[in-house]
Amino acid sequence: ENFIIPDQYHFQIINAYSRFQITPIGIISEQGAFTKVSDQQYYWTTSEYNEKGKRESAVSFSVSTVNNDEIELKQAYKQEGFLVLVVEKEKMSIAIKEAAKLMLDAKKSTSTIVNNTTKIETNSTTVNSTTTKDYKTVKIGSQIWMTENLNVDRFRNGDLIPEAKTANEWVLAGKNEQPAWCYYYNDSMNGENNGKLYNWYAVNDSRGLAPIGWNIPSDEAWDVLSKSLGGNLSSGKKLKSTYWWSSKGNGNNLSSFSAFPGGFRTNYNGNFYFLGYYGYWWTSSESNTEKAYFVSLEYKNNRFHKNNLLNKSERNKSVGFSVRCIQTRKTREKKEKI
Repeated sequence: ENFIIPDQYHFQIINAYSRFQITPIGIISEQGAFTKVSDQQYYWTTSEYNEKGKRESAVSFSVSTVNNDEIELKQAYKQEGFLVLVVEKEKMSIAIKEAAKLMLDAKKSTSTIVNNTTKIETNSTTVNSTTTKDYKTVKIGSQIWMTENLNVDRFRNGDLIPEAKTANEWVLAGKNEQPAWCYYYNDSMNGENNGKLYNWYAVNDSRGLAPIGWNIPSDEAWDVLSKSLGGNLSSGKKLKSTYWWSSKGNGNNLSSFSAFPGGFRTNYNGNFYFLGYYGYWWTSSESNTEKAYFVSLEYKNNRFHKNNLLNKSERNKSVGFSVRCIQTRKTREKKEKI
């Protein structure tokens, strides 16, 4: 009981603070054949991988150590035979706290100028009518964005946003068209880096999800952001953070936008998928009575994707995505006059 098998998130932290010294052994394929591996070894994590409608049997993560100094997350069939690593709970807890500190230190760092339009600022914003939070912001082109995902549990008027921890609670909130939020894996540590996941009913609630002086960006606002950084084919690399993206998918974060791969929560079963691989953000733009628009980034390339989730049904308003805020024009103009 003092040990755990790491999940995907744990392995990313382990990779940041340690290096494996391994003697490659090999793996057992899904057909039961032993394969000797000379330069890497695979370990299971406890994280499931499931891309609905594609490779239904490939629903788990494996971790490969390459050249004894690199961890790479991969998907694999559950029938395959890999090694299992166990770590002490106490040491894992310490590493998680250190990782959280690293994230906070990274957020305090200065910004890199992009096309002479980027400016880093700190705004003291009243959040949820009850508390005050300092938000780091960045100016990209004519827009001012938060450099972190939204992480509030109250609407702008002070009303609590319901937290949906269980899968049933999440699915039921969506069916009833009620606002809800959660942390990835229901683990508040994921909130340190990725903020909360919200369904679109929270995004569109009349009580206001964004803090005073901020908006949830429209589909068009995300378009402007991407064009300011070179367009959809190349802006992803400038938007993505320099760490936490799996399989060497990190960006250079030249925009100081610091987009992390926060994954998402499904509407149909309440499961969590793709932490470390994909980042999804709601827009305020509605598609129809059942769906709303979103944008996404992925580990495989540096493109900025609009409305391109892996499965069309996942565009449902009941899906849990991250939220990033943009400063209102009125607030921006007021600050420019000061």
